[in-house]
Amino acid sequence: MTTHAYNLDTRTNANVATGRFSSTRLILAGTVALTASLIGALVIRAIATSTAANTSRFTPLHAASVISLTVIGVLLANATCLWLNRASTKPVATFRAVAGVALAISLIPDAVIWSTGAFPQTRAATVLPLVAMHIFVAGICVLTLPGIGQARPHD
Repeated sequence: MTTHAYNLDTRTNANVATGRFSSTRLILAGTVALTASLIGALVIRAIATSTAANTSRFTPLHAASVISLTVIGVLLANATCLWLNRASTKPVATFRAVAGVALAISLIPDAVIWSTGAFPQTRAATVLPLVAMHIFVAGICVLTLPGIGQARPHD
């Protein structure tokens, strides 16, 4: 039995993703990312509100704020994937870079809240959970959207 280079290439390439997003697969990927992000963000919120003394007046930790901003963030990440399919020759790789920049930008309001004390009860115990939520949701999106939403050779 001989192994030809053609056969090896065919088997190898069948398992290699295309580097583009599939609109159809992004529906599932977005659903998974949103579900995991909401669960994670709400768990972080629950821990923060149960361990920190009296966070009721710190509105960024209110459930409505956490849920709405998490939904907006994941939907924007999903929309970015679709846009990059049209705007980039390497949308998956570009998405990972854009996500890193978006994460850094998303931390600016947290730093401003902490440095200015913009809300009652602003302190490390209330702001650091916001930072943790941003990092968690970004991580979920970076893993899930390309992992599940990437087009496959047979798509």
